[in-house]
Amino acid sequence: MLTKKQNNRIITFLLIIAFIVLISVPVLADTNGDFNTNLNILEEGQTVDGLGSFFANLVYVNGTVNGTTFTAGREVQINGTINGDLFVMAQTVTINGTINGNIYAAGQEVKITSNATGDVFLAGESLTIAQESAIGRDLCAAGRQIFLSGNVERQFFGAARNITISGKIGRDAQIATETLILAPEAIITGDLNYKSSNQATIASGATIGGKTDWTYIPPTKERKDKSIAWVIFSLLLKVAAAMIVWFILLKLWPALWSGLGQTVQKHPFKSIGVGVLVFLLTPIAFVLLMITVVGIPLGFIAIFTYGTFLYLAKIMVAVWGSTLLAKKFNWAKKHKGVWSVALCLLALQLLFKIPILCVVVWLAVAFIGLGAPILSKRANRQKLDE
Repeated sequence: MLTKKQNNRIITFLLIIAFIVLISVPVLADTNGDFNTNLNILEEGQTVDGLGSFFANLVYVNGTVNGTTFTAGREVQINGTINGDLFVMAQTVTINGTINGNIYAAGQEVKITSNATGDVFLAGESLTIAQESAIGRDLCAAGRQIFLSGNVERQFFGAARNITISGKIGRDAQIATETLILAPEAIITGDLNYKSSNQATIASGATIGGKTDWTYIPPTKERKDKSIAWVIFSLLLKVAAAMIVWFILLKLWPALWSGLGQTVQKHPFKSIGVGVLVFLLTPIAFVLLMITVVGIPLGFIAIFTYGTFLYLAKIMVAVWGSTLLAKKFNWAKKHKGVWSVALCLLALQLLFKIPILCVVVWLAVAFIGLGAPILSKRANRQKLDE
């Protein structure tokens, strides 16, 4: 059974996994599209044998993919057949086709109207499993609201503010929610275990084959809201601290920030791809180094450098944004980029405050911060060799 804290952890975990996989694939492997493309379609009748990856503003997979499939965009529709696992992240995700494998989906709105032979993992604002859908194994979903009208062969694990069940669950249902509604058509073959501050609304026609266990959770005591002045002060303090670091490094190494900013501007997705590798491999390398006595000092140096660049990442992205603003409004000559960097840092701090979105923004910033220095160093070496 999931608590509200576990609910947030599930959402964060699913978004991290989806974001890492979806961003790294088009950079490190051959792709059938890219994020600069407005439309990417796998037509009906077309077949991709092996890894399928589709990235564009609008993605429509109407054909067949015989392999694991990765896709991302503003709107993604899967209308064909995927013979393998499906990883998808978009603002709007619609899965109408047959998925012979697991589904890992994250988006603002996710709707499944088809069959999946494996497990299904969903995270988003609104999650809908339509009446005509069938899930071959377990369903794990976390979001703001969940509508389950289809058939789940095994267990349902759900965490959301509002959950409505009008479909069939083959075994137990483990739920954490504020509002749980079982419609007259709802069938839970096993037990219903739920944690909530409110008792579930169970229609007279609903069927629960096992026992019903309601764990009452007292409503969370509302914390005293921080004053607007304090929120503004904390934001400005973080921006000021980052500005001091930016200024010191600018004086020590004048070409540092401009070089990193140019690298991000020229190779944004490549920087993210390299950053993904560093993000994943550095902790593993740290553990391996710590196993041996000789490697312990190197391990601490590596993890310290890793943390330093994670902190500097937001400054790198702010410098990149400052460069774009300077070109558009000709600000560089007026105040040498000081206010544009501060403005971009403030914008990032505000984005970090937005639930769920903050995870994606932080990961993108972290990946860029870890990848851009490596690409910049490599470019400098190539210039020296020439």
